[in-house]
Amino acid sequence: MNALIFGLTAYVLASQPAAAAGCTQARIDAHVTRMAPLEFPDPMYAWEPGAAGTTLVEVKLSDTGAVQALSVLRSSGYRSLDAQALKAASLNEYAPDVIDCHGVAGDFIFKANFVR
Repeated sequence: MNALIFGLTAYVLASQPAAAAGCTQARIDAHVTRMAPLEFPDPMYAWEPGAAGTTLVEVKLSDTGAVQALSVLRSSGYRSLDAQALKAASLNEYAPDVIDCHGVAGDFIFKANFVR
């Protein structure tokens, strides 16, 4: 049986705008707000026997959480798995980091674990 497991990690950004009046959560890390449903067909594994591993994708986010760019930060060692990780990262919806109650542009690290 083939399975795809996702883990998520956010990382810290720069830029600190002034705090908004009535702000209750001054600091929130970027995160996925909607994980895109994806099906990963078995034939993906058929032409790369033993394909398994972890791909880290750097997702550049705007201050609204829109995806600006994607790149493989660390490869699984299999082009097909890296391509699926990029596809998954691009189809998700994100919330940006929040600093002093304002969304800020920055990076989010999307981790895709491919387990057989």
